[in-house]
Amino acid sequence: MKKTSLTNMEIADFCLQLALLLQAGVRLSDGIYLLAKEEKNTSYQNILLDIVHKLEDGIFLADALEQVNCFPSHVVTLMQIGERVGRAEETLFALARYYEDLEKKKRQLHSALTYPAILFLVMLIVILVLLTRVLPVFDEVYVSLGGNLTGLASGLLALGNILNKLMPIIGISLLIIVLAVIICSIFPSLQKNLLHIWNLHWSDRGIFRKINNARFAQALALVFSSGLPFEECVTLSGSLLKDCPPAAARCENCRAYLD
Repeated sequence: MKKTSLTNMEIADFCLQLALLLQAGVRLSDGIYLLAKEEKNTSYQNILLDIVHKLEDGIFLADALEQVNCFPSHVVTLMQIGERVGRAEETLFALARYYEDLEKKKRQLHSALTYPAILFLVMLIVILVLLTRVLPVFDEVYVSLGGNLTGLASGLLALGNILNKLMPIIGISLLIIVLAVIICSIFPSLQKNLLHIWNLHWSDRGIFRKINNARFAQALALVFSSGLPFEECVTLSGSLLKDCPPAAARCENCRAYLD
């Protein structure tokens, strides 16, 4: 099946509704079938029906989610852990909360950055126009009157002249950046390769390291509550970070210290 990316809210709604149906005693495949019947989006409805067919073939929910190729690896891996320890319902509630919070933070970040970014861009354009177009006119007026710009004004004029000479390079650089973004959006394989490079080198630093720690702690709490040995709990929880090699290596080191 061609991959269709689901939004955070679609994932959250799916997990929450399915968890509520399971809590009410509805069979897993029947619950997803009910969700499919109520869905108006034909593409998403087909995804749900495909999951139902796979469940009726006797595979686990996590494997069905992985095979339809529409859910993030975080959902698939955490569901594998939840089903392994017999806490699928609790896992679905946790995933619903996680993706609801993720969507809220995404919207807050978007609203917090959009206005300052637009304002910064407008100010940058105004400053460039002042330095490269307006200030030279003042300099010509001063020269015609027998004077010259001095001090800070002279420095800004020199900066404007430099920017004016570099304008073709700046324009070409911006064009290259725009083309790179367009190409990345067109070719998913390129996005995947770039993401892989990011995961190898920078995905376990700064705030991303804290996010990885939170994901690991969430999985560890879920697995540990099932009564499994702690060493196995760490191993299962570490599998959640397999898409981030540095974080997975930290989990392996932790597991080695427990032996």
